[in-house]
Amino acid sequence: ADKKNQGSRAFYSPFLGWSEAYPETTGYLIPTLIKLGDVLKKPIHIEQAINYGDWLLEIQNKDGSWYGGIYGKKKFPRKSIFNTGQIIFGLITLWRFTKEQKWLDYSFKATSWLTSGLRPNNLWSGGDYRFENITPSYYSHVFWPMLEVGYEIADLKIINDCKNGIYTITDRIQKDGSFKYWSFEKNKPANTHTIGYTIRGIQESARLLDDSNLTLKIEPTIEKLVKLADLNDGALPGAYDENFKQ
Repeated sequence: ADKKNQGSRAFYSPFLGWSEAYPETTGYLIPTLIKLGDVLKKPIHIEQAINYGDWLLEIQNKDGSWYGGIYGKKKFPRKSIFNTGQIIFGLITLWRFTKEQKWLDYSFKATSWLTSGLRPNNLWSGGDYRFENITPSYYSHVFWPMLEVGYEIADLKIINDCKNGIYTITDRIQKDGSFKYWSFEKNKPANTHTIGYTIRGIQESARLLDDSNLTLKIEPTIEKLVKLADLNDGALPGAYDENFKQ
């Protein structure tokens, strides 16, 4: 079998067709497939989710991480904090659905790699993707799946590490509700989907931690986005800078 193309694809080109497989999106597509198969009572979707999960385990690095980008594309691939976090969503969903131990074991292995890289400020030691030496604020969307694993195995260290990391990110909230470093690159506008990652990661972490204080911290951000949408016929632009300027 062609290992490069056993996961979901990153994109489709009308000229070149489907790209090669993308581990990150393969990981967080799994919960959708499981839900779809369960609701529609169609085992084919469940089987696809399990196949995706098996492929992800096959290409997982020995230390628990996964490389970033399209699988097999880079000559010297870089281990990815964010992509590893998103893949955990798929594995922990497979564990909860099948109760097959390997899914939990490999979820824990990935989470252990993530926690091992945390430094005293509760974030990671180096940049990831396009940032240098700063953990982007949308990595709240990494702490969320780590917390899912932490609570699944009742690991207080993982839970506390994630809680501290989430609070470090919420310390970046500015007076207008925007976050410092919530974009792909420093001093660049944030795509609305990284804004969404930032907010959702904090919301879901607050739910798992049962911490209403975290929910209160992001209310100004949500209220600001609602007001901006109301002023624009319910729509939002593709990106905002750190002062909510387009």
